[in-house]
Amino acid sequence: MCGIAGIWHRDRQRPAEPAPLAAMADTLQHRGPDDRGLWAGRGGGLAATRLSIVDVAGGHQPLTSEDRQVGAVLNGEIYNHRRLRLELEAAGHTFCTRVDTEVLVHGYEAWGPRGLAERLEGMFAAAVYDRAAHRLVLIRDRLGVKPLYHGTTAAGLVFGSEVKALLAHRDVARRLDAEGIDLFLTLEFTPAPRTLLADVRKLVAGTLLVADERGVRTERYWRLPPPAGAEAPATPAQAAAEVGARIERSVEDRLMADVPLGALLSGGIDSSSVVRCMARLGVDPLRTFSVGFREPSYDESVHAEAVARHFGACHHAAGLVPRAVELVDRLLPFLDDPIGDFSIFPTYLVSCLARQHVKVVLSGDGGDEVFGGYDTYLAEKLAQRLAGPARIAGRAAHRLGRRMRPREAKKGLWNLSRRFLEGLGHPAHFGHMRWMLFLAAADKDEAYGPALREGLGDFEAATVLDEALAGDGHTVTDPLERSLRLDLRLYLPENILLKLDRMSMATSLEARVPLLDHRLVEYVAQLPARYKVRGLVRKWILRRAVARWLPRRVLARRKTGFSIPMKTWLRHDLRHLVEGLDGGALVREHGLVAGAWVRRLVEEHITGRADHAHRLWSLVMLEAWLGAVLKAGPRDNRNPVEENPGGRMTRDGR
Repeated sequence: MCGIAGIWHRDRQRPAEPAPLAAMADTLQHRGPDDRGLWAGRGGGLAATRLSIVDVAGGHQPLTSEDRQVGAVLNGEIYNHRRLRLELEAAGHTFCTRVDTEVLVHGYEAWGPRGLAERLEGMFAAAVYDRAAHRLVLIRDRLGVKPLYHGTTAAGLVFGSEVKALLAHRDVARRLDAEGIDLFLTLEFTPAPRTLLADVRKLVAGTLLVADERGVRTERYWRLPPPAGAEAPATPAQAAAEVGARIERSVEDRLMADVPLGALLSGGIDSSSVVRCMARLGVDPLRTFSVGFREPSYDESVHAEAVARHFGACHHAAGLVPRAVELVDRLLPFLDDPIGDFSIFPTYLVSCLARQHVKVVLSGDGGDEVFGGYDTYLAEKLAQRLAGPARIAGRAAHRLGRRMRPREAKKGLWNLSRRFLEGLGHPAHFGHMRWMLFLAAADKDEAYGPALREGLGDFEAATVLDEALAGDGHTVTDPLERSLRLDLRLYLPENILLKLDRMSMATSLEARVPLLDHRLVEYVAQLPARYKVRGLVRKWILRRAVARWLPRRVLARRKTGFSIPMKTWLRHDLRHLVEGLDGGALVREHGLVAGAWVRRLVEEHITGRADHAHRLWSLVMLEAWLGAVLKAGPRDNRNPVEENPGGRMTRDGR
């Protein structure tokens, strides 16, 4: 795991100076505290900070070809690099290290940009620069586990693992993107390729970018296969056996490391299945990590401890000890592409705990999107059954849901009913995502300031749904299948995985996600929707696959999710943050949102008449982002868990 950055100039004779590359690498120190290096010359250059996992002594980046004409940097892991190495060696290529990054150099020489991308298996954001051809290639993995940003300058293009790396380059403009801001306030994240900045883009998952003398272009190298037809490709028993076998193979692949590793464990089906496979594959010692809360409806630690005992793991648990204000201050520097997901806090804390013992963890992230685990899938099924009445009573139901006073528990029948009624007021076109919208179109008339309304013009947030589905080139008619594919294309890479990347990397910890092996995802995507959600049973085929692996109590548990009592925090510990919003940059300086609307939200939330936690927290995040990104230069992002032990910076990558 690493931080990567680079520069490509349109003029192949223009040198890529070491100083800007070094400044970009400085912002990524937390992602790779063990080593750093750069490779600069005419036309372009690469930089990397390294968290050493494989070939700890010999894997210094950037890595170059024998003639020093091709260089490469990698963030992530290529799990099939040993097989690719054997194929390349048989073709006459000579390797100098055991590290997976070197496969990029020789693989590019042998197969070209697309041929290389299609052969890679793993989680990766990779860059290859070919001096002779004056070509830069950027590749993001199929499911978007690792992020990759690129930005335009007058001279060409810059890229990096995080937005802050691009902003460390003085020629990257900091102009706001109205569409990105609208999407963030609507969804709590910004789908690729957009960001909150007009001149910074995210590479879409499963896509590669090529910049050369013909220009800059992107292309998809991977798409989800078409959904199942009328006939199931396998019986339930066959499908369950295949799912189980693919999960085991995926976990085995992700044990590749020359350093200690462990697992993040919530006690749910997904993470428990990963831990079971690690135990069966002989990981010893098997270390697991969880975080708990004082509020019972948010606390999963007791379940995690029970699963750890069942598999003989050495379990480490931590309570949510740091004060909310301290956590906010600590995390904001790592959210330069902000998300409104409350679970950034427990994810960060459990990462801090794990990093004290290991360098690599396996996580159960992705199981909900692949197998159908969210309550919203059931909500959408119910809404489909009530399609006629729901259309007639949608607005009334929405108003009723808004008027129901929220209760302190995380879920419960009252809060679930309230959220369901609210969601009925959103357009049915959004499918299950109508229960993941936090600002309705009607709200925006009152909420948005003149600057944001003018910038948006006739843009509609719903267009991103069509863009996401069109990317795979298949017609999807089943509502559940449509929801699953939207989550795999939008919510998973740009919220769930971005959160995991940012919060684990903030502590210099590598997090791997076995349930997102693309071969497993492809197989499940071709199973009928009824294999994923059957009646009221979510993850139906996964439950069958792991039924013999896990204790019955794990299979019987209701999903709770990984979150925090943010609505309570905003009424108490973080109250000062929301009370200051109407006087901040969002309202006063940039005119993005209306002060009267903000004041109403704050008053209703603090008095308990409504739960505006999602809207208010997104505003807090956006306010902090404006202050950090538009007013400040590169931040000091040293690892908050342990100090950087040093490393070397060389001009030529040796």
